[in-house]
Amino acid sequence: TERGVVLGIVSNHVAFWFRECSAASRFRDLVAPELTIVSNEVGCAKPSASIFEVFLERLRALHPDIAASDCAFVDDKEENVAAAAALGFRG
Repeated sequence: TERGVVLGIVSNHVAFWFRECSAASRFRDLVAPELTIVSNEVGCAKPSASIFEVFLERLRALHPDIAASDCAFVDDKEENVAAAAALGFRG
């Protein structure tokens, strides 16, 4: 965006535990709550395309001009990067 980089999180985690850990690390200062996608909350997990589609839907609601091809996805598992790349993310 014109204001800089938009950060998001796609995590395979249990929501209450993720929220507790993220509060301590101050993720909320960097990432909009709408762009923090926790698998336990949305009913799907990486590497399913569904979780990335949830992220893109929320991203478009906040930033309609950003497409998957504008997004870089970083993960510690190659299968998750490949799944995101299949939807157009840069991996």
